[in-house]
Amino acid sequence: MAVSIPQPTPDFDIEEYLAKVTTPVAADDLRKIILFDVAYEKIKDDEVRFETFENPLYVPIPRIKGRLRNELPRKICRLKLSISFFNSDGKLIETEPVTVNEVFYPGGPTSFSGGMKRSLNLPEGWTWKVTVSDAYYTKDEN
Repeated sequence: MAVSIPQPTPDFDIEEYLAKVTTPVAADDLRKIILFDVAYEKIKDDEVRFETFENPLYVPIPRIKGRLRNELPRKICRLKLSISFFNSDGKLIETEPVTVNEVFYPGGPTSFSGGMKRSLNLPEGWTWKVTVSDAYYTKDEN
C-alpha cells in the first residue's frame, strides 16, 4: 500500500519536512529494496500531462513506473532512483535522477511511478539500468 507524502509548493520546504520525519536507510540496506517490472514511459503531446511545482507549464514529461518489494523491517519513503541510459554499444549516454514521493510498507509488491525532469531523445537500441540510490525510513512506527 503506497501513501503519498506532501509535495513541494512555494511555501513548503520538503527537505526540511523530511529531515524531521525520516532517517536515511543505510547504503548496504538499499539492496533490500527490490525493483521489478520497471518500464520507461514517454508521454506524447496528446496524452495526459503533468503539472507540478517544478513543471508548471504543462510540458509532457517521461516517467518510470514499476513494482517494488520492501524487504526492510520498517516502512520507507522518498526513494531516489538513479537511471543510467546506454546506447546500443553499451556506452553510457547519461544518468537521470528520479524521486518517488510515496510511503512503502514492508512486504509488497507495491506499484510506484516517478516523473523525470525532462524528456530524453534516446537513440535506437538504447538500454537502461535503474538503481535505488537513496531511501528513508519514516520515524513513526505505524
